[in-house]
Amino acid sequence: MENQNSHKLSSFWFGFLLGGALTGSATFLLGTKQGRKTLKRVIEMSEDIEGTLQSFFEEYSDEIKEKGEELWDEVKKLPKHHTTASLPGSTIQGLLDKIKVLSPATQKKVKRFFVKEGKIIEGKSSVFSNPIMSMKSSFKNR
Repeated sequence: MENQNSHKLSSFWFGFLLGGALTGSATFLLGTKQGRKTLKRVIEMSEDIEGTLQSFFEEYSDEIKEKGEELWDEVKKLPKHHTTASLPGSTIQGLLDKIKVLSPATQKKVKRFFVKEGKIIEGKSSVFSNPIMSMKSSFKNR
């Protein structure tokens, strides 16, 4: 419980400090001449960023395409590896066979309880086997 209270307390102080910082920044940027000049410069710089990025991509787009083509040619030269489908047991049926072989044959005894006229009555126990093993036997029976 103490941990939750300290977490709430630290969240309160974080929010308090964040609110104070935002209020102070807004007061400076909107309430003083120097702040308004700074805000105006930031807005002008953000408008110039679009033109700067566009000219950068226009200037270097050819170089980027050439490098990409060079890398693609090098990738094509690399030796081909075997696909995973060519490995034994990599198909779904192979994986299912491995699971069937590796899973232990277990049986669980389940007790059943019933309520009759407000009294709890214990029923007959049932034996359930491993579902994977039961799947295995159902596949063999087909």
